[in-house]
Amino acid sequence: MDFSERFELVVRQALEEVGVGEMPTTAELVARVHQDYAAPLGDALYRLCIEHGVEWNAFRESVIDAVLRRPAKVGAAAKRPLAGIESFHDLILLAVETMPPDGLDVPGEE
Repeated sequence: MDFSERFELVVRQALEEVGVGEMPTTAELVARVHQDYAAPLGDALYRLCIEHGVEWNAFRESVIDAVLRRPAKVGAAAKRPLAGIESFHDLILLAVETMPPDGLDVPGEE
């Protein structure tokens, strides 16, 4: 299994594990989902990266790039990272941003 396959597996398993369900469409409910699920999803993503042998910093950068790029839906849409779960992109981005890159010193931890 190559990086992109493990990348997709980690994201989909984390969403399923955390049990977000369907992303609501109203801004107020979306904000509540982000508040309730971002930290647990970040934890699940980090742990699943370890379990699947995916380097966290590369995964984190790939998620940020895939979400912020938001390529147009043309041609090989099925091959785009995170295709089919666009409604979760902002939550996934928030989740990876709650987890610092590996190798950074966290203030207060010695």
